[in-house]
Amino acid sequence: MARVSLVDVTRRFGGVTAVDGVSLEVQEGEFLTLLGPSGCGKTTTLRMVAGFLSPSRGRVLIDGEDVTHLPARRRNIGMVFQDYALFPHLTVAENIGFGLRERRVPVARLVARVAELLTLVRLPGLEHRYPAELSGGQQQRVALARALAHTPRVLLMDEPLGALDLKLREAMQIELAQLQRALEITTIYVTHDQEEAMTLSDRIAVMADGKIIQVGAPDEVYGRPVSPVVASFVGKINLLEGIVRESHGIACLIDVGEEHPIATSSVAPLAAGQPVVVSLRPEDLVIGLAADGPRGQGLAGVVERRRYLGNVCHYFVKTPAGRVLLVETPGQQDVAKVGDAVWVRWSAEAPRVFPAGL
Repeated sequence: MARVSLVDVTRRFGGVTAVDGVSLEVQEGEFLTLLGPSGCGKTTTLRMVAGFLSPSRGRVLIDGEDVTHLPARRRNIGMVFQDYALFPHLTVAENIGFGLRERRVPVARLVARVAELLTLVRLPGLEHRYPAELSGGQQQRVALARALAHTPRVLLMDEPLGALDLKLREAMQIELAQLQRALEITTIYVTHDQEEAMTLSDRIAVMADGKIIQVGAPDEVYGRPVSPVVASFVGKINLLEGIVRESHGIACLIDVGEEHPIATSSVAPLAAGQPVVVSLRPEDLVIGLAADGPRGQGLAGVVERRRYLGNVCHYFVKTPAGRVLLVETPGQQDVAKVGDAVWVRWSAEAPRVFPAGL
Protein backbone atom coordinates (compact mmCIF):
# COMPACT_ATOMS: atom_id res chain seq x y z
CA MET A 1 0.00 0.00 0.00
CA ALA A 2 1.07 3.56 -0.65
CA ARG A 3 -0.14 7.09 -0.08
CA VAL A 4 -0.45 9.38 -3.13
CA SER A 5 -0.30 13.18 -2.84
CA LEU A 6 -0.94 15.77 -5.51
CA VAL A 7 0.23 19.25 -4.52
CA ASP A 8 -1.09 22.18 -6.59
CA VAL A 9 -0.75 20.15 -9.80
CA THR A 10 -1.37 22.01 -13.06
CA ARG A 11 -1.02 20.82 -16.63
CA ARG A 12 -1.20 23.07 -19.67
CA PHE A 13 -1.28 22.13 -23.34
CA GLY A 14 -0.30 25.32 -25.15
CA GLY A 15 -2.86 27.91 -24.11
CA VAL A 16 -5.28 25.33 -22.66
CA THR A 17 -5.19 24.47 -18.96
CA ALA A 18 -6.36 20.87 -18.67
CA VAL A 19 -5.71 20.52 -14.93
CA ASP A 20 -5.75 23.61 -12.75
CA GLY A 21 -4.16 23.61 -9.29
CA VAL A 22 -5.31 20.17 -8.13
CA SER A 23 -4.34 19.13 -4.59
CA LEU A 24 -5.44 15.71 -3.37
CA GLU A 25 -4.49 13.09 -0.76
CA VAL A 26 -5.17 9.42 -1.51
CA GLN A 27 -4.78 7.27 1.60
CA GLU A 28 -3.10 3.87 1.83
CA GLY A 29 -5.37 1.12 0.55
CA GLU A 30 -8.07 3.57 -0.50
CA PHE A 31 -10.21 3.27 -3.62
CA LEU A 32 -10.58 6.84 -4.87
CA THR A 33 -12.45 7.72 -8.05
CA LEU A 34 -11.91 10.80 -10.19
CA LEU A 35 -15.41 11.50 -11.52
CA GLY A 36 -16.45 14.07 -14.08
CA PRO A 37 -17.56 14.71 -17.66
CA SER A 38 -15.32 14.31 -20.69
CA GLY A 39 -12.68 17.02 -20.82
CA CYS A 40 -12.75 17.80 -17.10
CA GLY A 41 -9.08 16.78 -16.59
CA LYS A 42 -9.49 13.44 -14.80
CA THR A 43 -7.47 11.32 -17.28
CA THR A 44 -4.77 13.98 -17.51
CA THR A 45 -4.52 13.91 -13.70
CA LEU A 46 -4.23 10.12 -13.74
CA ARG A 47 -1.51 10.22 -16.39
CA MET A 48 0.52 12.64 -14.28
CA VAL A 49 0.33 10.21 -11.34
CA ALA A 50 1.44 7.42 -13.69
CA GLY A 51 4.36 9.45 -15.04
CA PHE A 52 3.15 9.54 -18.66
CA LEU A 53 2.79 13.32 -18.40
CA SER A 54 4.73 15.86 -16.35
CA PRO A 55 2.95 18.67 -14.52
CA SER A 56 3.47 22.21 -15.76
CA ARG A 57 3.46 23.15 -12.08
CA GLY A 58 3.12 21.31 -8.80
CA ARG A 59 4.33 18.00 -7.37
CA VAL A 60 3.35 14.33 -7.30
CA LEU A 61 4.41 12.33 -4.24
CA ILE A 62 4.13 8.62 -3.45
CA ASP A 63 4.69 7.76 0.21
CA GLY A 64 6.26 11.18 0.65
CA GLU A 65 8.77 10.65 -2.17
CA ASP A 66 8.69 13.33 -4.87
CA VAL A 67 8.23 11.41 -8.13
CA THR A 68 7.21 14.42 -10.24
CA HIS A 69 10.08 13.95 -12.67
CA LEU A 70 10.61 10.23 -12.17
CA PRO A 71 9.98 8.11 -15.31
CA ALA A 72 6.87 5.95 -15.29
CA ARG A 73 8.89 2.71 -15.32
CA ARG A 74 10.52 3.64 -12.00
CA ARG A 75 7.35 4.49 -10.07
CA ASN A 76 6.19 0.89 -9.50
CA ILE A 77 2.64 1.66 -10.60
CA GLY A 78 0.15 -0.66 -12.30
CA MET A 79 -2.02 0.80 -15.06
CA VAL A 80 -5.18 -0.55 -16.70
CA PHE A 81 -6.17 1.36 -19.84
CA GLN A 82 -9.61 1.89 -21.31
CA ASP A 83 -8.85 -0.29 -24.34
CA TYR A 84 -6.88 -2.82 -22.18
CA ALA A 85 -3.84 -2.52 -24.56
CA LEU A 86 -3.28 -6.28 -24.68
CA PHE A 87 -0.75 -7.62 -27.17
CA PRO A 88 -2.82 -9.52 -29.78
CA HIS A 89 0.07 -11.83 -30.74
CA LEU A 90 0.74 -12.95 -27.15
CA THR A 91 -1.25 -15.50 -25.15
CA VAL A 92 -3.01 -14.67 -21.90
CA ALA A 93 -0.06 -16.00 -19.90
CA GLU A 94 2.44 -14.09 -22.04
CA ASN A 95 0.46 -10.86 -21.67
CA ILE A 96 0.28 -11.21 -17.90
CA GLY A 97 3.95 -12.06 -17.61
CA PHE A 98 5.20 -9.44 -20.08
CA GLY A 99 6.29 -6.91 -17.44
CA LEU A 100 7.97 -9.61 -15.38
CA ARG A 101 10.00 -10.75 -18.39
CA GLU A 102 11.05 -7.14 -18.99
CA ARG A 103 12.26 -7.05 -15.40
CA ARG A 104 14.21 -10.31 -15.99
CA VAL A 105 12.34 -12.22 -13.29
CA PRO A 106 13.53 -15.85 -13.15
CA VAL A 107 11.34 -18.20 -15.21
CA ALA A 108 10.18 -20.31 -12.25
CA ARG A 109 9.02 -17.24 -10.32
CA LEU A 110 7.39 -15.80 -13.44
CA VAL A 111 5.39 -18.98 -14.13
CA ALA A 112 4.30 -19.21 -10.49
CA ARG A 113 3.22 -15.57 -10.41
CA VAL A 114 1.23 -15.88 -13.64
CA ALA A 115 -0.54 -18.97 -12.29
CA GLU A 116 -1.31 -17.12 -9.05
CA LEU A 117 -2.79 -14.17 -10.95
CA LEU A 118 -4.85 -16.39 -13.26
CA THR A 119 -6.47 -17.85 -10.14
CA LEU A 120 -6.91 -14.40 -8.61
CA VAL A 121 -8.83 -13.04 -11.63
CA ARG A 122 -10.69 -16.34 -12.17
CA LEU A 123 -9.13 -17.27 -15.51
CA PRO A 124 -7.34 -20.57 -14.84
CA GLY A 125 -7.23 -22.79 -17.92
CA LEU A 126 -7.25 -19.86 -20.35
CA GLU A 127 -3.53 -19.14 -20.25
CA HIS A 128 -2.94 -20.39 -23.81
CA ARG A 129 -5.71 -18.35 -25.45
CA TYR A 130 -5.13 -15.13 -27.38
CA PRO A 131 -6.98 -11.86 -26.65
CA ALA A 132 -9.21 -12.25 -29.74
CA GLU A 133 -10.48 -15.53 -28.27
CA LEU A 134 -11.67 -13.86 -25.06
CA SER A 135 -14.82 -11.96 -24.11
CA GLY A 136 -14.62 -8.31 -23.11
CA GLY A 137 -14.83 -9.19 -19.44
CA GLN A 138 -12.06 -11.77 -19.76
CA GLN A 139 -9.82 -9.28 -21.57
CA GLN A 140 -10.43 -6.79 -18.78
CA ARG A 141 -9.31 -9.38 -16.21
CA VAL A 142 -6.15 -10.14 -18.19
CA ALA A 143 -5.32 -6.43 -18.29
CA LEU A 144 -5.89 -6.21 -14.54
CA ALA A 145 -3.72 -9.28 -13.87
CA ARG A 146 -0.92 -7.81 -16.01
CA ALA A 147 -1.10 -4.53 -14.05
CA LEU A 148 -0.83 -6.44 -10.77
CA ALA A 149 1.93 -8.83 -11.87
CA HIS A 150 4.86 -6.85 -10.47
CA THR A 151 3.05 -6.05 -7.18
CA PRO A 152 2.68 -2.30 -7.75
CA ARG A 153 2.42 0.22 -4.94
CA VAL A 154 -0.51 1.95 -6.66
CA LEU A 155 -3.09 0.74 -9.19
CA LEU A 156 -4.41 3.25 -11.76
CA MET A 157 -7.46 2.50 -13.89
CA ASP A 158 -8.71 4.68 -16.75
CA GLU A 159 -12.37 3.84 -17.51
CA PRO A 160 -11.57 0.12 -17.80
CA LEU A 161 -15.23 -0.95 -17.97
CA GLY A 162 -16.40 1.55 -20.58
CA ALA A 163 -16.45 -0.96 -23.46
CA LEU A 164 -18.52 -3.58 -21.65
CA ASP A 165 -22.28 -4.05 -21.89
CA LEU A 166 -24.42 -3.00 -18.92
CA LYS A 167 -24.85 -6.37 -17.20
CA LEU A 168 -21.19 -7.32 -17.57
CA ARG A 169 -20.11 -3.86 -16.43
CA GLU A 170 -22.20 -4.16 -13.27
CA ALA A 171 -20.79 -7.64 -12.56
CA MET A 172 -17.22 -6.43 -13.09
CA GLN A 173 -17.79 -3.48 -10.75
CA ILE A 174 -18.53 -5.91 -7.93
CA GLU A 175 -15.52 -8.06 -8.81
CA LEU A 176 -13.19 -5.07 -8.96
CA ALA A 177 -14.37 -3.77 -5.60
CA GLN A 178 -13.92 -7.18 -3.96
CA LEU A 179 -10.48 -7.69 -5.51
CA GLN A 180 -9.23 -4.25 -4.52
CA ARG A 181 -10.33 -4.71 -0.94
CA ALA A 182 -8.77 -8.17 -0.77
CA LEU A 183 -5.44 -6.87 -2.07
CA GLU A 184 -5.65 -3.62 -0.06
CA ILE A 185 -3.94 -1.80 -2.91
CA THR A 186 -4.20 1.96 -3.22
CA THR A 187 -6.33 2.57 -6.31
CA ILE A 188 -7.15 5.67 -8.34
CA TYR A 189 -9.96 5.08 -10.80
CA VAL A 190 -11.23 7.35 -13.57
CA THR A 191 -14.81 7.31 -14.83
CA HIS A 192 -17.63 9.54 -16.06
CA ASP A 193 -20.18 6.98 -14.84
CA GLN A 194 -21.60 8.20 -11.53
CA GLU A 195 -23.19 4.84 -10.62
CA GLU A 196 -19.84 3.14 -11.17
CA ALA A 197 -18.16 5.69 -8.91
CA MET A 198 -20.80 5.23 -6.20
CA THR A 199 -20.48 1.42 -6.36
CA LEU A 200 -16.69 1.17 -6.25
CA SER A 201 -15.34 4.07 -4.26
CA ASP A 202 -14.31 4.77 -0.70
CA ARG A 203 -14.20 8.42 -1.76
CA ILE A 204 -15.08 10.33 -4.91
CA ALA A 205 -13.32 13.44 -6.23
CA VAL A 206 -15.69 15.29 -8.55
CA MET A 207 -13.88 17.29 -11.24
CA ALA A 208 -15.04 20.07 -13.57
CA ASP A 209 -13.03 22.45 -15.76
CA GLY A 210 -9.72 21.04 -14.56
CA LYS A 211 -10.48 21.54 -10.86
CA ILE A 212 -11.62 19.31 -8.03
CA ILE A 213 -15.00 20.62 -6.88
CA GLN A 214 -15.71 18.21 -4.02
CA VAL A 215 -14.12 15.19 -2.36
CA GLY A 216 -16.07 12.88 -0.08
CA ALA A 217 -17.63 9.49 0.53
CA PRO A 218 -20.32 8.52 -2.01
CA ASP A 219 -23.21 9.26 0.36
CA GLU A 220 -21.71 12.64 1.25
CA VAL A 221 -21.19 13.70 -2.38
CA TYR A 222 -24.70 12.55 -3.29
CA GLY A 223 -26.55 13.78 -0.21
CA ARG A 224 -24.60 16.96 0.53
CA PRO A 225 -23.26 18.35 -2.76
CA VAL A 226 -21.41 21.65 -2.41
CA SER A 227 -22.67 23.16 -5.67
CA PRO A 228 -25.30 22.72 -8.39
CA VAL A 229 -22.52 21.35 -10.64
CA VAL A 230 -21.91 18.44 -8.26
CA ALA A 231 -25.63 17.95 -7.58
CA SER A 232 -26.45 17.76 -11.28
CA PHE A 233 -23.58 15.41 -12.17
CA VAL A 234 -23.98 12.97 -9.28
CA GLY A 235 -27.47 11.56 -9.62
CA LYS A 236 -30.63 12.94 -11.16
CA ILE A 237 -31.70 16.35 -9.93
CA ASN A 238 -34.26 19.11 -10.35
CA LEU A 239 -32.70 22.59 -10.26
CA LEU A 240 -34.97 25.60 -9.70
CA GLU A 241 -33.60 29.13 -9.97
CA GLY A 242 -35.14 31.61 -7.56
CA ILE A 243 -34.82 34.65 -5.32
CA VAL A 244 -34.81 34.72 -1.52
CA ARG A 245 -38.07 36.42 -0.52
CA GLU A 246 -37.54 36.23 3.25
CA SER A 247 -34.61 35.11 5.39
CA HIS A 248 -34.46 34.46 9.14
CA GLY A 249 -31.06 33.01 9.96
CA ILE A 250 -30.81 29.81 7.92
CA ALA A 251 -34.61 29.60 7.50
CA CYS A 252 -35.71 31.13 4.23
CA LEU A 253 -38.61 31.51 1.81
CA ILE A 254 -37.65 31.29 -1.86
CA ASP A 255 -39.65 32.56 -4.81
CA VAL A 256 -39.08 30.27 -7.81
CA GLY A 257 -41.62 31.89 -10.11
CA GLU A 258 -44.40 29.43 -9.31
CA GLU A 259 -47.69 29.93 -7.47
CA HIS A 260 -46.18 28.79 -4.17
CA PRO A 261 -42.77 29.77 -2.73
CA ILE A 262 -40.43 27.15 -1.25
CA ALA A 263 -39.82 27.22 2.51
CA THR A 264 -36.58 25.56 3.53
CA SER A 265 -33.31 26.06 5.39
CA SER A 266 -29.89 26.76 3.94
CA VAL A 267 -26.42 25.67 5.01
CA ALA A 268 -25.47 29.32 5.62
CA PRO A 269 -27.62 32.45 6.13
CA LEU A 270 -28.95 34.03 2.93
CA ALA A 271 -29.96 37.65 2.31
CA ALA A 272 -33.38 38.74 1.11
CA GLY A 273 -33.22 39.39 -2.63
CA GLN A 274 -30.26 37.04 -3.14
CA PRO A 275 -30.39 34.83 -6.29
CA VAL A 276 -30.22 31.13 -5.44
CA VAL A 277 -30.59 27.66 -6.95
CA VAL A 278 -32.82 25.11 -5.23
CA SER A 279 -32.10 21.42 -5.83
CA LEU A 280 -34.60 18.59 -5.33
CA ARG A 281 -33.79 14.91 -5.81
CA PRO A 282 -36.51 13.08 -7.80
CA GLU A 283 -36.78 10.34 -5.16
CA ASP A 284 -37.52 12.98 -2.49
CA LEU A 285 -40.67 14.10 -4.32
CA VAL A 286 -44.15 12.64 -3.86
CA ILE A 287 -46.81 12.90 -6.57
CA GLY A 288 -50.56 12.86 -6.07
CA LEU A 289 -53.66 13.84 -8.05
CA ALA A 290 -54.56 17.52 -7.73
CA ALA A 291 -58.18 16.53 -7.15
CA ASP A 292 -57.11 15.05 -3.82
CA GLY A 293 -55.94 18.52 -2.78
CA PRO A 294 -52.50 19.94 -1.86
CA ARG A 295 -50.78 18.04 0.93
CA GLY A 296 -47.84 19.93 2.32
CA GLN A 297 -45.32 22.09 0.54
CA GLY A 298 -45.13 21.63 -3.22
CA LEU A 299 -46.00 22.70 -6.75
CA ALA A 300 -48.92 22.05 -9.07
CA GLY A 301 -48.44 20.62 -12.55
CA VAL A 302 -49.58 18.28 -15.31
CA VAL A 303 -48.02 14.91 -16.15
CA GLU A 304 -46.37 15.27 -19.57
CA ARG A 305 -44.74 11.85 -19.72
CA ARG A 306 -44.51 8.66 -17.71
CA ARG A 307 -41.56 6.28 -18.04
CA TYR A 308 -41.75 2.81 -16.50
CA LEU A 309 -38.33 1.28 -15.70
CA GLY A 310 -39.31 -1.81 -13.73
CA ASN A 311 -38.10 -1.03 -10.22
CA VAL A 312 -38.90 2.68 -10.55
CA CYS A 313 -41.25 4.91 -12.51
CA HIS A 314 -40.41 8.43 -13.71
CA TYR A 315 -43.05 11.13 -14.00
CA PHE A 316 -42.26 14.32 -15.90
CA VAL A 317 -44.50 17.06 -14.50
CA LYS A 318 -44.85 20.45 -16.21
CA THR A 319 -45.56 23.34 -13.86
CA PRO A 320 -47.55 26.53 -14.67
CA ALA A 321 -44.23 28.40 -15.08
CA GLY A 322 -43.15 25.93 -17.80
CA ARG A 323 -40.45 24.02 -15.93
CA VAL A 324 -40.48 20.21 -15.90
CA LEU A 325 -39.97 18.33 -12.65
CA LEU A 326 -38.74 14.73 -12.59
CA VAL A 327 -40.46 12.64 -9.91
CA GLU A 328 -39.30 9.10 -9.13
CA THR A 329 -41.63 6.58 -7.50
CA PRO A 330 -41.45 2.81 -6.88
CA GLY A 331 -42.24 0.94 -10.08
CA GLN A 332 -45.28 -0.86 -8.70
CA GLN A 333 -47.03 2.43 -7.92
CA ASP A 334 -49.27 3.79 -10.69
CA VAL A 335 -50.30 7.11 -9.19
CA ALA A 336 -51.04 9.22 -12.27
CA LYS A 337 -51.45 9.11 -16.03
CA VAL A 338 -50.28 11.41 -18.80
CA GLY A 339 -52.49 14.52 -18.81
CA ASP A 340 -53.45 14.26 -15.13
CA ALA A 341 -53.33 17.42 -13.01
CA VAL A 342 -51.11 16.61 -10.03
CA TRP A 343 -49.55 18.06 -6.91
CA VAL A 344 -45.82 17.41 -6.33
CA ARG A 345 -44.78 17.75 -2.70
CA TRP A 346 -41.71 17.24 -0.51
CA SER A 347 -40.56 17.55 3.08
CA ALA A 348 -38.98 20.73 4.40
CA GLU A 349 -35.62 18.91 4.61
CA ALA A 350 -35.59 17.82 0.95
CA PRO A 351 -34.54 21.07 -0.83
CA ARG A 352 -30.88 22.05 -0.88
CA VAL A 353 -30.15 25.71 -1.56
CA PHE A 354 -27.04 27.15 -3.23
CA PRO A 355 -26.13 30.77 -3.90
CA ALA A 356 -26.40 31.42 -7.65
CA GLY A 357 -23.09 31.27 -9.53
CA LEU A 358 -21.46 28.46 -7.54
